[in-house]
Amino acid sequence: MARLLTPEVENFLKLATAKGVGFKFLQRFYSRYRTFGGNFEENLREFLKDYPPSKAKAVVEHLQREEFFKKLFTFLGTNGIEVIPFFGSEYPAQLLKWEVPALYLMGELPDRGFSIVGTRRAGAEGRKKARLFAQALAQNGFTVISGGASGIDLSAHLGAIEAGGKTGVVLGEGIYHLLKRHPAFAEKVLKGGGFILSQFSPFTAGARWTFPKRNALIAYFGNFGTLVVEAPEKSGALITADFARKMGRKVYAYIGCTSNPNYRGCVNLVSSGGAKLVVEPQNLLSDISDRPLGENKNPAH
Repeated sequence: MARLLTPEVENFLKLATAKGVGFKFLQRFYSRYRTFGGNFEENLREFLKDYPPSKAKAVVEHLQREEFFKKLFTFLGTNGIEVIPFFGSEYPAQLLKWEVPALYLMGELPDRGFSIVGTRRAGAEGRKKARLFAQALAQNGFTVISGGASGIDLSAHLGAIEAGGKTGVVLGEGIYHLLKRHPAFAEKVLKGGGFILSQFSPFTAGARWTFPKRNALIAYFGNFGTLVVEAPEKSGALITADFARKMGRKVYAYIGCTSNPNYRGCVNLVSSGGAKLVVEPQNLLSDISDRPLGENKNPAH
């Protein structure tokens, strides 16, 4: 069950959902006042003096959308969605670097996460392998993390669920859209002890920029590593692999057929030294470290 929203978090959400208000705006506000509570309205009036009148007016008008905020707060409460803002004690410090304003969470975040990613247009072999790797990982106590899309992502999620294990869905849109489109899938994820996570407010629609951005979260919470199962040269899965390397996580790749364009990204990863080749789940399990890789703690305040 998610915690009740505090007045400070409610104020934060009001600002965070305003058009044109991004992470830097929110961070500057918090750096100056050290809270979104207290004399919030007075502080905001003073703060907005540093911005063009048109932007200040738009923010003030947004804060007057009472029906929208009632709908938002009701949705969060009804669905047990926990909000972890960037200034909260449970927020992972490393995500500040990737400018993630908040985490919207259903379920429990993992201690032992492993990410599996790949193309939406996966072939039968890639989908089968993603399922087998996910099953093996889940049976060995790992939470299998992916992006909830069709193809490799969905195969990985279903493999973990079929094995009686946990899976985590990291969305490139607000949680509302997953619950609306795939309620049965969401229920299976949560009943199995997994989680659903987004860095975007619940009603945010997916866009070309949101999916690459969320790949940092897939890499981060896969703190034991990331496996790319099937990815062409310009696949978003390669963005996840790049994030994982920058975060100090191990990256693995499975290659089905080297002449298949759908595996070209995986071939390039392995040939460049950016990933270790794995062929079967046992190869992967025997190579995974006993400890999580990279920082996974909360920031000091």
